[in-house]
Amino acid sequence: LDENKEALRVIKDADLTRAQESRLVYGLDIQTRLQTTSTTDTPKAGYLLPKPFLAEVFVIIEQYGLARQLLRGIPMSSKDLDLKNVSTKVVASWVTEGNRITDDDLVLAEGSLSNEKLAGLTSWTTELQEDMAISLLPLVSEQFGESISKKEDEAAFLGDGTSSYGNMTGLTNLSSVQQYDMGTGDTSASDLDESDLRSAKNQLSEARQQGAVWIMHRTIKDLIEQFENSAGYRIFQENISGNGPDSLLGLPIYTSEVMPSATGVGAGEPFIILGNPTRSLMGMRRGLTADVSREAVIADSNGDITFNAFQMDGALLRLTERVGFKTPSAHEDAFATIATAAS
Repeated sequence: LDENKEALRVIKDADLTRAQESRLVYGLDIQTRLQTTSTTDTPKAGYLLPKPFLAEVFVIIEQYGLARQLLRGIPMSSKDLDLKNVSTKVVASWVTEGNRITDDDLVLAEGSLSNEKLAGLTSWTTELQEDMAISLLPLVSEQFGESISKKEDEAAFLGDGTSSYGNMTGLTNLSSVQQYDMGTGDTSASDLDESDLRSAKNQLSEARQQGAVWIMHRTIKDLIEQFENSAGYRIFQENISGNGPDSLLGLPIYTSEVMPSATGVGAGEPFIILGNPTRSLMGMRRGLTADVSREAVIADSNGDITFNAFQMDGALLRLTERVGFKTPSAHEDAFATIATAAS
């Protein structure tokens, strides 16, 4: 009971939205488990991961993970969720009196939102736990939280469909994304100018711009903050109240550490995303799960044991979740990207 109260305090003290708070409280009460896999009487194993620790991990993931903040969350009761996508849209046309109305079939295509396992594993000895009882868990929670949120953002924004991104395709690699390519010779982020940003925005219709946001690396945002038009006005607007994001050309800006930086953008590479993120889905099959063991082992790719928890008088911590990212095909063209020129 005391652990639950402390965990709730950690969540309430964090600067989170009401939706984020609700998601975390739900996760602590229902989705989270603390499992001790030891078959012997080791009460300390249950003490290693109190709920306040898990709350800290959850808060860090919510604070650092932009995909979790922006994409539409979909609870999943199975590994795959079938999605009916519109592949051919109905187009209206004017018809003169007495003439036949031209048929334009609505075609539905099958799609699916799949989830994959994201996991992390670490170990420590009892001596380390005893000597660093105060500082160890905050350090572990921060590292796990940042790592999980980074992997989620990479899959959601940069995924290329390979196993490096959980076999998921991110917003920059959608087959129907409306990519705007900068002019010939503009192969670096420093070549970006106001006309590129306006052209990318105009790639989207007014309907597609509803709820749209910019997603970029903070160093790209730093460049844009200095832009001035011919009349001396800046197209970047800082939110001095601190109650919301800054804006660019009237649309909010969000930054993600996984997006290409100003010095890391290569030729022919998309580095800015524009679109309504709620048109993309984040499926959640299972929330973050923590498992602790004092008897398990860690083996390398050859099967050789590198850490034996029982023999080393230590413990293993494993955090796992099952999530997935998918943009329905009908919404792929609701996103635009800005890419440097190939040459």
